[in-house]
Amino acid sequence: MGERSRVPTKLKEYTELLDAITEGVEGVAGGVVPGTGGYDTIILLVNDDQKTMSMIKKFLEKWSKEKGSNINLLGTRGELEGARKEDASKYRELVK
Repeated sequence: MGERSRVPTKLKEYTELLDAITEGVEGVAGGVVPGTGGYDTIILLVNDDQKTMSMIKKFLEKWSKEKGSNINLLGTRGELEGARKEDASKYRELVK
């Protein structure tokens, strides 16, 4: 479908990033591109500790600089408590 419509559904840039971060950062088990791509989101399965998060941040800073991209972490986590109301002011810095 992607080939016939000339709209890629598997983005090689994402595959390259996911492979590199999974292989290059201890504590990253893997990742996926949710939906059909769109150059906006990836999801990573990682150890929930400061060491891993620090290494991911350093990796992404280096990657962004080398690739001329702008990749930011959105500090979200899987939870087991269900739906809850969030304070939107915590995310203002992410919206520019």
